[in-house]
Amino acid sequence: MSACNPSYLTILAIMSLVAACTETGEVIPGASESVALSAVADVLGEVSFDTSCIPEVREEFNVAVAMLHSFEFDESRRMFEDIAVKDPNCAMAHWGIAMTYYHPLWAPPTVEELTQGAASVAMARDKAIRATKREQLYIEAIRIFFDDADDSLHRERARRYEEAMALVFEANPMDRETEIFYLLAGLSNVDPTDKTYAIQDRIGAVLEKLFIEMPNHPGLAHYIIHSYDYPDLADRAVHAADRYIEIAETMPHALHMSGHIYTQLGMWDRSIHANILSVDAALERAAMFGLGEGTQNELHSLDYLVYAYLQRGENDKAQAIVDRVLSFKELNLNNGVIVFNSSAVPVRYAMERHDWETAAELPFLTEVEAVGGNDQSMSAVALRYWARVIGAVRSDKLEQAEVDFAELEKIAVAMALDERAWGRNTSEVFRLQAASWLALAKGEHNRAEQLMRAAADLEDQTDKSSISPGRVLPAHEQLGDLLAELDRPEEALAAYEESMTHAPGRFNTYLGAARAADAAGKTAMARDYYEKLLEVVSDQGDRPQIAEARAAID
Repeated sequence: MSACNPSYLTILAIMSLVAACTETGEVIPGASESVALSAVADVLGEVSFDTSCIPEVREEFNVAVAMLHSFEFDESRRMFEDIAVKDPNCAMAHWGIAMTYYHPLWAPPTVEELTQGAASVAMARDKAIRATKREQLYIEAIRIFFDDADDSLHRERARRYEEAMALVFEANPMDRETEIFYLLAGLSNVDPTDKTYAIQDRIGAVLEKLFIEMPNHPGLAHYIIHSYDYPDLADRAVHAADRYIEIAETMPHALHMSGHIYTQLGMWDRSIHANILSVDAALERAAMFGLGEGTQNELHSLDYLVYAYLQRGENDKAQAIVDRVLSFKELNLNNGVIVFNSSAVPVRYAMERHDWETAAELPFLTEVEAVGGNDQSMSAVALRYWARVIGAVRSDKLEQAEVDFAELEKIAVAMALDERAWGRNTSEVFRLQAASWLALAKGEHNRAEQLMRAAADLEDQTDKSSISPGRVLPAHEQLGDLLAELDRPEEALAAYEESMTHAPGRFNTYLGAARAADAAGKTAMARDYYEKLLEVVSDQGDRPQIAEARAAID
């Protein structure tokens, strides 16, 4: 079959093939550039972003913005760059390029990205000869973010960008795209320690109303999911999660994002489905653009997948993902998401299964430590030391545990200065948990309990980062494990039940609760939790504790 027949291609590929096949003289059946662009828009969602650019690129501009809304930054950038070639005076093409270096809700831009973003803004301003007042406001807003990057913190510049976008919206109150970008700017600045979720609730409510008006808009579905990506709010985003898979069915990050909500609600089958689709789309794009192995979208979804498989009790499938991740030879260590997710996968597999020997022997992230980097990369290093300490303690290797704990403490001290609360608090939670298990091993029972309760309190104060499907072992769950070790089953049961409110549907939490209830003489409650565990696991589940649950209810 001809390479220029689109029936075996993702719709996105059609665009690049139109030009290629035209050059070779081969005809794409029934296709033209405008048809291809319309087809792309169909699988990316519907976006209408007015610009003063030439009419010939306006539909392509909408597609690039749709990709931007789905955080497909590399592909969006390619399209904006192509638009800038086709229309040299399209200032907003350079605005679009700059926006792809901002990536809100993810890690702050690297030094290189800040430089490239600033250069794109400068080009946008230089080309703004025929730009409208609205477009000039857009360009000035993103200029504010990239300005003074060497002398001001990311959160300060992100706040100034939000304030600038407020002015853009104030000047264009009927412009829906402007309103959506303004809401995104606000969502990017939420305080992760504010457990009232007041900003998320307010922004989410506006997004929901807009979604009724524009049910095929990818940004609305995406940002509703981010607004409600918390256990207490996630049920409000199920519709958006279901729709986003349909709206942007070829975009890896869009497919994955639905898994965020399914994970928060313990809907493991649906999370697995969404993330398998995402991995497949990521591999397709990697092949299409020659990106190599272990792209960000692929690894991000694989981390979510291994987490879900472990809750379903499917060790073999989780192990296959671990083997796959460990087989990657060259990963981009400058990308904090890649570093964190690739590191978390083998840690999850060992720690969730309480395979303490394997956890104690997890290799160091020496290359990451040498490079250093943002809070996500250093959190990956802290996570690895955390797992090694607990694994060593619980497999009677106290000397090793002490050595690794000293390194974990150094990281926690260094990250205490991090500008983002997630990085600061996560490393400190790791330190408190590891110290707790060390204290228990030394017979310091009261101190062990105090440290673990402190870890649980701090973990409660800061929501997990969106780069992670969940804590590897939640602090309240670990508190239950610790209290069970101290033969205090009723208190352990209370800790497990508290953990369920933060991370529902977890295999180990239900198992721990069932065992604690049984030890406390609460036979009916123990049976109930064993039944809940069996509701979570798959028919193909092969974790050995599944047999224990089945025997308990027979």
